[in-house]
Amino acid sequence: HSNGDLGFVPIPWSVNPIRLPYPISRSASAVHDGRIYLIGGETPTGTSDSIIHARISPKSTVGQWYHSPHRLPEPRSLPGAAVVYSENEAITVEQDHTLPAAGPWHTREQGGIRAISRDEKEKDENLKEFQVSTTEWIDAPDILFLEIENIEPQVPEVYPGTGVIGRGSVIRFRQDPGTETQYSTDRITWRNVTSLGSINSPDELWFRSVRGESTSPELQVTYRTQSLGFTLPISGSLSVNSSGEYQELDLRGPSQWMTLSVGGDDLLLSIKDESSGEYTASVEITLYEHDLLTEALDASGQPVSGIPSSDQVHLSLQRGTYTMQIRGTGTMGISIKPVP
Repeated sequence: HSNGDLGFVPIPWSVNPIRLPYPISRSASAVHDGRIYLIGGETPTGTSDSIIHARISPKSTVGQWYHSPHRLPEPRSLPGAAVVYSENEAITVEQDHTLPAAGPWHTREQGGIRAISRDEKEKDENLKEFQVSTTEWIDAPDILFLEIENIEPQVPEVYPGTGVIGRGSVIRFRQDPGTETQYSTDRITWRNVTSLGSINSPDELWFRSVRGESTSPELQVTYRTQSLGFTLPISGSLSVNSSGEYQELDLRGPSQWMTLSVGGDDLLLSIKDESSGEYTASVEITLYEHDLLTEALDASGQPVSGIPSSDQVHLSLQRGTYTMQIRGTGTMGISIKPVP
């Protein structure tokens, strides 16, 4: 937006505390489940097939950037492309290309734009790319969404998305003109979001957009709450060791916090506790970004949360400082080494 906000908190333009992992231009962008996605584009090393994403905080800042394990079918520059989410599928609509042979395809024109669809679409977790010709779209910047009432509304944008939030957090929304955003705790009874108060305990919610008799697909959001107080007691720091040696820790409370600074290399995280026979603690770990609420993601896109000692975690983290919460009492060993 021209005033620098992300649609719900008006703030002036400023430099985000977390920078992009590399310069990128001519990429497609989208927002889904509280995360911003950049798809393809031009980078210093050439055209990209990567999909990178970061969580948007309620304060309109963007967190650490991660590479999705999914990629485009081939490197693409996507200036001016539109991205739409349908259930678990992201569809890019790109300029200056033609429709693929798969179909059959149907078109209908209403309200100044032409909608394109086909009878059946395969649903899976991979990104699907559908291309349309620019001749299929009529330039009508003043079109009102009310003129296309029979077209299914888009999934609402909800901030923050799934994950840990502070107790008392207010959930914010951005919706298209002419739509209403509703929420439910059981997928049976739906209420307007204006009746949704602050979140003070773990909760699972569903959201949808409504326009007339049409409703969007539902967005499921799972929140876990955490209150850190005013001061976080950092008990030490963890280091990356190329030899893979274990750093021994003596845990003296139910939960300890330690910092981890990384340089952007892929890492392997390993833990030893009482199950190994060498130590006395039974531990679980969670790795957080700089806001101490957003869980860092591993290389497969899963939150590094509640990790037991039996697991070895592959981390692909952006350069920066992270904070690890270790739950347990007694002694343990931890190893963080570069991926060979």
